Amino acid sequence: MKRITYVAVIEEGDRGFGAYFPDLPGCATAGDTIAETIALASEALQLHVLGMREDCEILPEPTGLDDIPMDPEVREIKRELITAAIHE
Repeated sequence: MKRITYVAVIEEGDRGFGAYFPDLPGCATAGDTIAETIALASEALQLHVLGMREDCEILPEPTGLDDIPMDPEVREIKRELITAAIHE
């Protein structure tokens, strides 16, 4: 089993927190607390990667933690490294 790690951007929303993966458009989630949002981001990443593999899509190379530009329209709280397992 191989593992791949992507950066999740954790942002503050109007009613909780959100997380998205800049390298994986469409892979996002939300929760009531930062801890819950990170846990849900881990699940979302695993499902997203699984779906891409099932569809024979190539996973993008992860962008480095400090190489993702800040988005002035996002109320970013933190960045979290999230790892997904890849079954070969």
